[in-house]
Amino acid sequence: MSFALFEGAVVQIKRGAFELANAVLIIFPKEPKVPVSGNKEERRKYPRIKFVDRVEIFPVIESKSRNIFEVQNTPITVKAVDLSENGIRLELGTSKPPAHILKLNFQINKDKSINVYGKMAWASGKFLGCTFVAMDKESRQLIRDFVEKLI
Repeated sequence: MSFALFEGAVVQIKRGAFELANAVLIIFPKEPKVPVSGNKEERRKYPRIKFVDRVEIFPVIESKSRNIFEVQNTPITVKAVDLSENGIRLELGTSKPPAHILKLNFQINKDKSINVYGKMAWASGKFLGCTFVAMDKESRQLIRDFVEKLI
């Protein structure tokens, strides 16, 4: 089974693994919940940092045939609130998320642009949590280094 994502890139599903042309599709297994003080449970595997910057998101919409996902051409500019190696929290201008799958474009340094695909993990009010699901190795390393430098 294949799903076209953008500009000719195709995701191949093979025995539970995913491949994306010229990229690595990262599927994170569910981690056990780690108890913290009180009744709350910390579910994050990766540390996050405050990251306030502009992010362009492109909704990825399922086609009528339901086997192709199309990246919309018009970006929506939102504000990032925090960042981790595994995802990003966004502040939307509205309480309605534009789509469950998003292509995100943001910069972590003036000359380092990140292009990644994410899926909506949660939405609350005007905030949206997005888990990264497809990114190239270089982008993943850039985010990891950026987060580790600021922890």
